[in-house]
Amino acid sequence: MAAVDPALPRYLQLLWDRAPGGRRGPKPGRTIQEIGAAGVVVADRDGLDGVSMKSVATELGMTPMSLYRYVDSKEQLLEVMLDAAYGPADLSIV
Repeated sequence: MAAVDPALPRYLQLLWDRAPGGRRGPKPGRTIQEIGAAGVVVADRDGLDGVSMKSVATELGMTPMSLYRYVDSKEQLLEVMLDAAYGPADLSIV
């Protein structure tokens, strides 16, 4: 795991596998990728206007507040969803 940049938002640390270990509290029950995929499912079913912290949490069987352990806002949730929708980058073209 690479060094953590404290200025890097938590959701990017999780997406880029840069999250520090030894965080306090319960062990995360979901991955950031699962959260993004659930958001995409909600958007496909209910439209982008139907995506909320509550609707994604419900899709995952979580509480809305538990999503804040992964993302700080709906805007960050949408960015995680975008990452899930596009999939991994093709680094062979770089």
